[in-house]
Amino acid sequence: MTDPLTRLVELTVYAPIGAAAIVRERMPEVIATGREQVHQRVTLARFIGQMVVTQGRRELERRLAAASGDQGDRDDQDAPVDAPADPGPVRSAPLGRPRTEPAPTAASLPIDDYESLAASQVVARLGGLAAAELDSVEAFERANRNRRTVLNRIVQLRTRA
Repeated sequence: MTDPLTRLVELTVYAPIGAAAIVRERMPEVIATGREQVHQRVTLARFIGQMVVTQGRRELERRLAAASGDQGDRDDQDAPVDAPADPGPVRSAPLGRPRTEPAPTAASLPIDDYESLAASQVVARLGGLAAAELDSVEAFERANRNRRTVLNRIVQLRTRA
């Protein structure tokens, strides 16, 4: 058992010095971890926000059509969230150049277990990919599931680069 005076010196002098030394050593790790967590959460929040707006617009269009009595032939009323009705800026290949090479396989993609991931999980992983990797994900997605959310996110990442 230490005496109260020794304990007081430990808590007021040595503990703050030790904490400062640890923080100084590990600050780059702490910053990188914090930056990654914020980036992931912002990416997910942005994605969810886009999905909510898309779904809300679709619901509003459906209600307006129902109110005007013009139901028409709308196949996308019950479309899954992964396939927004708005084709947006997605294009299958760079302007004027048709894609001639075969689509990559799932095993060759830069995202592990790609085929088992939901669109939201794929979108969250796209931000860290290089342009060539985005190209391979896009080619695979177009040849297989063709999820608009994934394809639109790839276009967004390219326009920001």
